[in-house]
Amino acid sequence: MHAAGAEAGQRWLIAPGTEASLLAVANRHWRGSSVSNDELGLRFEWRHSFGRRILLNFNGSWGARNWNVEPDRDGPVVNLGFGVRYQATPVLVLNTSIFGVRDRPDQATRRTRTYEPSLGLNRDLPRGFTIGLEASLNRTRYDEFGLSTTDGGRREDRTTGLSANLTKRDLTIGGFSPRLTLGHAVRESNAVFQAYWARSCIFSCVQTFHPTLDFGEPCIFASSGSGERKPRCSALSRKRAQ
Repeated sequence: MHAAGAEAGQRWLIAPGTEASLLAVANRHWRGSSVSNDELGLRFEWRHSFGRRILLNFNGSWGARNWNVEPDRDGPVVNLGFGVRYQATPVLVLNTSIFGVRDRPDQATRRTRTYEPSLGLNRDLPRGFTIGLEASLNRTRYDEFGLSTTDGGRREDRTTGLSANLTKRDLTIGGFSPRLTLGHAVRESNAVFQAYWARSCIFSCVQTFHPTLDFGEPCIFASSGSGERKPRCSALSRKRAQ
């Protein structure tokens, strides 16, 4: 699956070190060469810095999702997330976050609640490389009885994910740098035939910025057209990494 999206809106500087924004968002997902679903919605973002090392961020969004060939999956999706970024050293960044998703499609047996905490770090290496590591634990609960379950209850999935990525930040083509991501995920489920493990290898091209807030806080923002989820961290002013 791959995705593309666009956003537009207003950003406000509330106080030194604090900003908020309200954005209109449009996303489209493809499965193979066919359009899978479209989503239109709004997203609110808030960020605040404590000194030069700690950055807090909160985001919430609402979207109306429409599926191309599965109209019973149409419905609203609500996302809430909170994260903390800590600049441990000039070359080491630690991240932690937690987010929740409420998906309410028209078909009741597809309605879910999802929660996922994660921990990660990014470290700049010599010769223009940056390495990133992330661990996450995803838990999804279904509202209604649907697929047969081993315990006779509602379906519940638990997915543990580990990933590592390597970016060549000083090699750019049209402003994009190459990134290689290796991932491993294991899903446990009480639903019949829904447990699995998977390994992934993703090559993507990303734009990496080292924004500098007016209080001196650096931050990293990466965007990609591969559909891979990435933490967002924007700033009041930016300068491209050298």
